[in-house]
Amino acid sequence: MQAKDLALVASREVSDGLMRLKKSDSRHQARGQWKHIWTARTHPAPRLRPISTVFDEACRLVCSATINLDMEQMLQGRARPLTIRDWRRGRRRPPSWALDILQEFLRSRGRNMLEIADQLENENQKRL
Repeated sequence: MQAKDLALVASREVSDGLMRLKKSDSRHQARGQWKHIWTARTHPAPRLRPISTVFDEACRLVCSATINLDMEQMLQGRARPLTIRDWRRGRRRPPSWALDILQEFLRSRGRNMLEIADQLENENQKRL
């Protein structure tokens, strides 16, 4: 009988301890202290909108993912990124000086590409 009583008392102590743990867990969870790492749900990036203007198409050819910031650097800070965004979306007309800078950059890049293509062709002819 004593063994059963001891087992009963021990099980009550264990169950009381578990109840205390459960209560403390619920208090910690209520405060936002979880026992595992919580990660934020992320949404996929929105798709790029379709090209709306010729200026927008030229900007996408020249720049990487951060088009407005890259264009601001190319224009040497003469226009803010929000203004460039408005030019690209057709809300405002880009000034002629911005078009001249972009046009010259595209032409110089095209010349460089053609020169490299010619060099590759010469290299290929030497191998044959």
